[in-house]
Amino acid sequence: ECLKTCKGHRSRIHEITISPDGKTIASGCTDQTVKLWNTETGECIKTLEEHIGSVRSVAISSDNKTLASVSYDKTLKLWDIPTGKCLKTLESHTDRIRTVVFSPDGNIVASGSYDQTLKLWDVKTGECLKTLKCHTDKVRCIAFNSNGKILASVSYDQTAKLWDIETGECLKILEGHRGWLRTATFSPDDTNLITAGDDQTIRQWDVLSGECISILQGCPSAILSIAISPDTRTLVSSSEDQTLKLWDINTGKLLKSLRGHISRVNSVAFSPDGKTIISGNNNQTIRYWDINTGHCF
Repeated sequence: ECLKTCKGHRSRIHEITISPDGKTIASGCTDQTVKLWNTETGECIKTLEEHIGSVRSVAISSDNKTLASVSYDKTLKLWDIPTGKCLKTLESHTDRIRTVVFSPDGNIVASGSYDQTLKLWDVKTGECLKTLKCHTDKVRCIAFNSNGKILASVSYDQTAKLWDIETGECLKILEGHRGWLRTATFSPDDTNLITAGDDQTIRQWDVLSGECISILQGCPSAILSIAISPDTRTLVSSSEDQTLKLWDINTGKLLKSLRGHISRVNSVAFSPDGKTIISGNNNQTIRYWDINTGHCF
């Protein structure tokens, strides 16, 4: 039995994230709430309740002070983490918002929507800085590179795209997946973009050339979330088959399959020290995993 779990949501957990200082977990849920958890104890610190739709994505700023959440109510909300106060509600998307991420410096927050656009927002003023008509189907996930100059987006149109934040120009279109794309992350050194989705493959792309340089295979169902360890050696994926899988990012070898969830695992994240993986699933729980042993705490 898993001894360390976070419980308190009343429905499916769609996304989790860990603060850069490793002290706080944030989770977004179908129950229309965001919860903040003490990473060490698993205790729920705060419940944020202003959305009127399923909360689909959450992000924490680099200074650990501000949380962003997006919902099927078509809003992006910015919250003060210490007080739990909603600072701003940003509205401009015309359909449900599925994904949100802060720029590394915390000055910009980006959102991706089922309206097929990306929006860049000024965190201080709440002003919409740019709208990018970026895909021909729903935008599922977005990610900044480490210097905040490039934003990646993946879509149900089966493509990944790289964007220049300053100009709004599409730098590369990455094509090769044969199914909806659901998740993406940059390697810590920014040389590769890693994507995955319904075709059950994980692909690494060279950011400069746009070429697919490797394909990881071995998942029996759709891949819903991926994260790469801080030391760049290990990738974790989660999927509809209720498992997490650990991969050697350089060789493509499957290292471990982590079992314990009893429903699809929607989101995974590494702790900043790379020793722990945290996952959230449809069964309303967040679990902790030891990366070395593969055991659930």
